[in-house]
Amino acid sequence: MRESRHCPAVLIAAPASGQGKTTVTAALARLHRNQGRKVRVFKCGPDFLDPMILERASGAPVYQVDLWMVGADE
Repeated sequence: MRESRHCPAVLIAAPASGQGKTTVTAALARLHRNQGRKVRVFKCGPDFLDPMILERASGAPVYQVDLWMVGADE
């Protein structure tokens, strides 16, 4: 019998830039990391500073999910 896995996910979105998505995401990532959870962050958009902030907060690499930027093969 297959073991059931529990992988909760949260999507942070806003209608425009400058709304605090990265700040909220970093705070949540750090909170859960500090509680001993494994945190993975996925980012969409042409920003290179945000992934560095989110990587420090989560303690893990940030994955780019923007197909226009990285191509479908990535």
